[in-house]
Amino acid sequence: MASPHTQRYLDTPAKWKVFREFILSQAHENAPEIRRVDELVVGQQREVSSARRAFFIPELAAVGIASDQLSRGGAGSERTASTPGNAAWFVGIQATLPLFSGGALEAKLSENRHQLRQLDAQRVATVDAVDARASSVLARIPSSYPAIGLSREAAAAARENYTKVADAYAHGVVSITDLISAQDASLNAELSQAQATFTFLSDFADTLRVSNSFDVLLDPQTREPWYNTVDAWFVTHGMPIPTH
Repeated sequence: MASPHTQRYLDTPAKWKVFREFILSQAHENAPEIRRVDELVVGQQREVSSARRAFFIPELAAVGIASDQLSRGGAGSERTASTPGNAAWFVGIQATLPLFSGGALEAKLSENRHQLRQLDAQRVATVDAVDARASSVLARIPSSYPAIGLSREAAAAARENYTKVADAYAHGVVSITDLISAQDASLNAELSQAQATFTFLSDFADTLRVSNSFDVLLDPQTREPWYNTVDAWFVTHGMPIPTH
C-alpha cells in the first residue's frame, strides 16, 4: 500500500472517484452473499421455464411388454410343428399430455413466478446492503489518506521547532520548560504521524475487504495482476495511470 503505484490511484479527487467505482464493482462481483442469491435466481428461472414447458411438452416414457406361455395341459394341448408360439412382446414410447391438469400446472407456474420475484427483491436488498457496507468504508479514505501528508508536515514543523528551541536553550535564551514543551510537541507530532499512517492502512485494508480482494497485500508476483486490473479500469474510464 506504500507503493507509488497504489498512491497514484488516490492522489487526486478524480482518481479517487474512479478507484471508488472500481472497488464497488469488485464488491458486487465478489460478494459471497450476492453470488448466493444469483445462484438461487438462476435455479428459480429454470423452475419457471420448466413450469411453462409443462403445458405443451408431453411426458415421454418407454414402455415394454413381454409374455410367454411356459406350459399347457389337457386334451389338445400338445404342440405340433404348425402350432403358433405363445411368446409375445411389445416395445413403444408413450407420450402423455396434461389435458386435464391445466389448473394445477397454472398454480405451479404462478408459485414459481412469485418465488422468482421474491428472489429478485432479495437480490436488490442484498446489493443495497453490500453498497452500504462498502460506502461506509470508502467514506473514510478521503480523510484518512490526506491526513498522512498533513501529519507529516506537522511532524516536520515540530521537529524544526524543537531544534530551534534546543539551540536557544543551549544559548540560555529559553527555559528548560520551553525545551520540554517543544520536545513533547515534537514527540506528539511523530505519534500523530504514525497514527495517521496506521489509520489509513486500516481503512485501505477494510476497502480491500469489502471488495474481497487482498492480492495487493501479497508478494509482487501476485499483486501485479491486481494492478493490471485496476489500471485497465482506469483506462476504460478515460483516465490512464502512468506507471513511472
